[in-house]
Amino acid sequence: LALGGCIPHLTTFGGHPVACAAGYALLGILRRRRWPARVRRREAFLRSRLRRLREEYPGLIREVRGLGYMWGIETASEPVAEAVEKALFRRRVLADRPLFAPHVLRFAPPLNLSRGLLMRVLGVMRRAFREVETKRWNG
Repeated sequence: LALGGCIPHLTTFGGHPVACAAGYALLGILRRRRWPARVRRREAFLRSRLRRLREEYPGLIREVRGLGYMWGIETASEPVAEAVEKALFRRRVLADRPLFAPHVLRFAPPLNLSRGLLMRVLGVMRRAFREVETKRWNG
């Protein structure tokens, strides 16, 4: 489970007609402001950076996969995922682990995250994996 055995709360109003209408209206705004193209560019950037992270930590990261801003980082084991999740949390970056795959870190930053802030978050991720790798080998 997620941090300290807590299950993350994902939605309160999912499926409610008013929430659906608001979501539909937001999609129209995002299309008019050309957000899909921006997200595709950021997706390519994020994909390349997360793959690079996987190359740096092949003993900890098995695979990275995602679409847009929704990513899964498959770790070598559930304890590795938990340790990285906690290291990220201490650094104020939220990731969680799906109940059906506790060895996977789920990372889904907001669509309006600036490239600069995304770079900072990726740096934090790198430091978190480095910390876990160091503890793993130095025990």
